[in-house]
Amino acid sequence: MPYPQQSGEKSKSRILCVTQDLGRGGGAEQLLVGLLPELRNHGYECELVALCDWPDDIGYLLEEQGGIVHRLHLSHRWHFLAGIRKLRALIAARPYDLVWGHMFDGNLYAAILGWLVPRMKSVITFHSQGYSESPPQTFKQRLFVFLEKTVLTRTTAKVAVSAAVARDFETYFGWREVAVVHNGVVAGEVPPPLNEARRAQIRAEHGALPDDFMIVTPSRYIPLKGHSVLLDALDILNREKSWLPKLVGRGLVTPFLDRLRARAAELGLAGAVEFGPTLPHDQIFSLMQAADAVVIPSLREAFGIAAAEAMLLGIPVVLTRVGGFVELVGDSEGALMTAAGDPRSLAEAIWSLKTDPDLRRRVAERGRARIAENFEMSVCASKWARLFDRVRGLSR
Repeated sequence: MPYPQQSGEKSKSRILCVTQDLGRGGGAEQLLVGLLPELRNHGYECELVALCDWPDDIGYLLEEQGGIVHRLHLSHRWHFLAGIRKLRALIAARPYDLVWGHMFDGNLYAAILGWLVPRMKSVITFHSQGYSESPPQTFKQRLFVFLEKTVLTRTTAKVAVSAAVARDFETYFGWREVAVVHNGVVAGEVPPPLNEARRAQIRAEHGALPDDFMIVTPSRYIPLKGHSVLLDALDILNREKSWLPKLVGRGLVTPFLDRLRARAAELGLAGAVEFGPTLPHDQIFSLMQAADAVVIPSLREAFGIAAAEAMLLGIPVVLTRVGGFVELVGDSEGALMTAAGDPRSLAEAIWSLKTDPDLRRRVAERGRARIAENFEMSVCASKWARLFDRVRGLSR
C-alpha cells in the first residue's frame, strides 16, 4: 500500500528509486527512509528497489509508513542482466515516469534503464566525492571510472548531495552541470532530551563515570573517517594534559576496526576507547544525547548526515574543515571546525569543549538552529520536488 495521500491531492508522478541495498549504517539508505515519504506530500510516489540483500535491512522502516519496497535478491551487484531483467519486469507491470539512482550501483542501473526505456527520464545521485582528490590507481578503480563516465554521461539529470561533490564530478568528468540538493534530517524523529537518570544509565553502560567527559563518534570504520587521527588526539591529551575522555564509537564494522583496536592498545588507550557496531537509529540518538560531545574527524566527507543529526539533537559537535562539513556548518559557528588529519588541532578542540561549558552551550544552540532552518527533511524534499518538476518539464 503506498504512502497515505493528502486530502484533495493528485499524484503527479511515480518514481522508481534504485539503490544497492538497504543496510543499516549507510547515510544514503537512512536518507531515503526519511525522504521518500516526505516527497509524497509533493505529489511524487516513490517506490524503492534494493538490488541486493543485506542482513540488517532497514526497508521495513519505509514499509511501516506505507511505502513500497521491491527487493530483487541479486546474489551479486554485478549481475546486470538479471538485475535489468527484473527491473524491466517491474516497469512493465507499473507505470513509472522517472528512474532515480543512488550510489554507484543504483546510478548504473538507473542510467541503463533510461537507455532501454526511452519514455523514462533518469536521475542519478552522487553521495560521495569522486576522483579529483584521489585519482584512480588500481584496475578496479579505473574500471569504476570508465563505467561512470561511459554509462552516466547521458542521464537526464545529475545531482550531488553537496557543492563539494558536484565540483568534484564536474572537474574530473568535464560534465557541464551537476545540480546540488543537500541531504536532510527528520526533525520529527528527534526525541526529547534524556532525563538525568536515563542519561546516567546510558553512560554507565559504556563505562563512563558521572564526571567523565564522554565523546561519541558515529562513523563507519574506514580510514577516511579519521578514527586514527582521533586516537592520536587522545594520545596527545593523555600525555600533555594527563586527561582522557571516554570515547564510544559506533558504525558499520569493517576489517579496519581490528587495526583501530590494535592502535588504541598500542597507545595505551584501550581502557578509554570502546569501538562497537552500528545501532538502530533511536539508540544512536540516545547514545549521542548521553554524550558531552560528538566528534567526527573525517578526512573527506560528502555531506555528513550523522553530524547533522548530532547538531539537531543539540549536542556540541567537532568536525573537520572538509567538503560537505563546511557547507553543513557554514558561518553559523554551530560546530568546532578543525584541520583534517591534524591530531593536535582536534585535541585542542576537544579540550576547549571540556574546559568551557559556555562554549559547549553556544555551539550546541547554534548547531541546532543551523540544521533546523536549513537541512530539515521537508526542505530537502521541496528541493528534490522542484528538480523532478524541471526534469519532467513542469513549472512550480
